[in-house]
Amino acid sequence: MKIIIYVNDVSESQGPFQYIPISFTENIVQYLKYNYGYISNQTMQGIISPDNYKSCIGSAGTVIFAGTGSIFHRGKPPETSDRFTIFFDYTSRRKRELFYINNTLPHQDLLQLSQNLNMRQKQSLFWQDYLS
Repeated sequence: MKIIIYVNDVSESQGPFQYIPISFTENIVQYLKYNYGYISNQTMQGIISPDNYKSCIGSAGTVIFAGTGSIFHRGKPPETSDRFTIFFDYTSRRKRELFYINNTLPHQDLLQLSQNLNMRQKQSLFWQDYLS
């Protein structure tokens, strides 16, 4: 699941978050025999028209909740100006295929940052150690 917060106003020309509705997504999954992972924009353009993407536009402060595990999605390439966002990604510890397995900070830095956290917070930070 993704939670997206727009920091600036985002119009159609400013690179909004876009998704393909579930019915189209299911057809693409079957056509490509898709399991998981990244599909290039070029491949998607050969399969589905950009008109089938639904754009999430809004003013600064707009919050978008998206179940991205079951739909194809992207950030539309900006045309007039950049889109500034804050992303929160949530993944199950029991997920079958872990696409986002790597931390962006070195383990030593995470250890230092976690010194004043409670046990639940540490388990969230070091979630790979607790996979079931």
